[in-house]
Amino acid sequence: MRTRPVPAPTSQMSTLEPRQMLAVNFSINTTANVHPISRYIYGVNQSLDGNYATGTLTRMGGNRWTAYNWENNASNAGSDYLYQNDNYLVSGPAYSSLQNTPGGAMIPTLNNAAARTAAAIVTIPMAGYVSADKLGNGDVRNSGPDYLSTRFNQMLPRKGSAFSLTPNLTDDFVYADELVNWVKSTYPQTNPNKPVWFDLDNEPDLWSSTHAEVHPAATTYAEMVSKSTQFAGAIKDVLPNTKVFGFVSYGWNGYTTLQNAPDANGRDFINFYLSQMNQASTAAGKRLIDALDLHWYPEAQGGGVRITEQNNTAAVVAARLQAPRSLWDPTYTETSWITQYSTLGPINLLPRIKAKIAANYPGTELAITEYNYGGGNHISGGIAEADVLGIFGRENVFAAAEWPLNGDESFIGGAFRMFRNYDGVGSTFGNTSVQASTNDVVGSSVYASLDSTDPNVMTIVTINKTAAATTANLSLAGRSFATASAPRYQLTSASATPQSAGTVAVTSPGAFSFSMPAYSVSTIKVQLAPVPVSTGATHEYESNPNTLRFNFNADLSASISPADLTIQKVGGGTIVASGVSFSGNDAVFTLPANLADGDYIATLHHEGVADANGVPLAADQTLNFFSLAGDVNHDRAVNFDDLLVIAQNYGQSGLTFSQGNVSYDSGGVIDFDDLLLVAQHYDASLLGQRTSVARSTRARNIDLFQPLSENLVSPRTDRVR
Repeated sequence: MRTRPVPAPTSQMSTLEPRQMLAVNFSINTTANVHPISRYIYGVNQSLDGNYATGTLTRMGGNRWTAYNWENNASNAGSDYLYQNDNYLVSGPAYSSLQNTPGGAMIPTLNNAAARTAAAIVTIPMAGYVSADKLGNGDVRNSGPDYLSTRFNQMLPRKGSAFSLTPNLTDDFVYADELVNWVKSTYPQTNPNKPVWFDLDNEPDLWSSTHAEVHPAATTYAEMVSKSTQFAGAIKDVLPNTKVFGFVSYGWNGYTTLQNAPDANGRDFINFYLSQMNQASTAAGKRLIDALDLHWYPEAQGGGVRITEQNNTAAVVAARLQAPRSLWDPTYTETSWITQYSTLGPINLLPRIKAKIAANYPGTELAITEYNYGGGNHISGGIAEADVLGIFGRENVFAAAEWPLNGDESFIGGAFRMFRNYDGVGSTFGNTSVQASTNDVVGSSVYASLDSTDPNVMTIVTINKTAAATTANLSLAGRSFATASAPRYQLTSASATPQSAGTVAVTSPGAFSFSMPAYSVSTIKVQLAPVPVSTGATHEYESNPNTLRFNFNADLSASISPADLTIQKVGGGTIVASGVSFSGNDAVFTLPANLADGDYIATLHHEGVADANGVPLAADQTLNFFSLAGDVNHDRAVNFDDLLVIAQNYGQSGLTFSQGNVSYDSGGVIDFDDLLLVAQHYDASLLGQRTSVARSTRARNIDLFQPLSENLVSPRTDRVR
């Protein structure tokens, strides 16, 4: 368990009574706040096994890694364990053959991540020295005045060349770029879903207290920028497309003053760091920091006890259930030294940090690579974790990794499964966030997602933070439900493993209600009706030159009118549809008779067009078409080829335009009217050139006109003009 410095005293907290709701209203809108959910928010600082087997990120971080020597696998946990150099990172059974293998402490974790198609974060030591031995024997500072030279190797950003996968163990130097080259060589970055990224050390704002053996002086603003620039540059020299995370702060006082750095001078450290790294990136000609990496262990208290403890009194539980609101809610003020002495009001953490990123280093992602809300052995810890995972997705966090604070975190694991494998067969929350809101943020939360692999599936996570069963009334806008029931899974105090809770009755295309148990998380998978879309459009010139047919996957007849279609003639002019009729899901628009020859653009506008449940048409549908009288074969020119079709079919009936019925006789008869129309438009073209050459070369084959010539010997008197 990691200790955290508390810069200011806390006030006495009042005990909060359990709260109850009679009902809560959830609203979901699939057309609002739509954005991808990063797949890397479901991470942990441990192997991806058990409850975390479907996790997406694993991180090798913590105080152990600040002095980790990848060449010999020695490390020093600093104040976490006696300031002792030892073999802790390679001491388990999985490492029995790896203790002296370069990178051995990382290999099982990297293999685990690769097998799970997950990302991994490797910590690059940056404090200045890494352990040279695994001797144990307590505090290395008792080894003599020159212990830094005898018990440690100097850690440098660049070797620059001559990288080795089995580096020299006697040269007293370890190089960051050589470590990155080992990663590059051992774990080639070929699958975008299982990258290896790099943290710039771990909690440098606390080095002087956690790692006084290698960095006894307080870390300074200038040092952080200098080291970040050098080490990030060295990493990207080897792997230009990897991601570098910095500055990996421990918490609030680190964010603001780098833990009271001697050169703070009243400057906010995050603002300073981002601005300086932006300038350094410009000078380097490449982005150096891809993600601002922060740790967040809430300082919120209930009854005078911090919520990160395994304390589950009523007061702590009440504070723990509300604490996730400090990530996003500008109206919520937790009880902590942060709100009492620093913010003097709501923390509003994620929007606050994102505003600093936007102002100082735009394009930088946000990562929370350590966090924990306590109560891992209690339903309140599971609820808080589920709430946090939902918030991370909704608020566009790029990467996150929970840090275990206690041996029993079964309910936190259960919360992960409510998003990742809630049904035990691998089903997950979707990868696209849509707007979901509750009318009671104190007692409940709701998160909704779609999935790009199956956009007709919606997954909803709802949370009841109260001590009583509560009716949830859920309404949907932008889409409609397609089935009469939806499977539901629950996490309650009865079990840390999600359980099937049967189905929820879906009572209408846009709403349903269900009961949420006291202190619970529910995951519901609902089938949606397809979004109304146009599946095609055609100019019906074969049978009627004055109709356009638009095909849809849903019945939109109640909302479509002629005014929804606009037709522009290329070169100028507008045509208005005179009517619309419906055939199944098709809309057939009637155009004015005798369209002038030319090109046209018809646009069916989606605004105001919706299905019977009010779900709007997804987008405009455009149809480009042309009209050219006498163009039998529809090749944008009237020429000998068109006469040939009429000659071959002359006198036949029941035929269409492309068979010669260019006059659209009701009986489909190919007769003198069709011949005359072609003759009158002969050589007309929308190709930009005349077609007389084709006529002269084809006219020699007079035998093809035999059927036509026979019929013209004695023309019918009723066709004489």
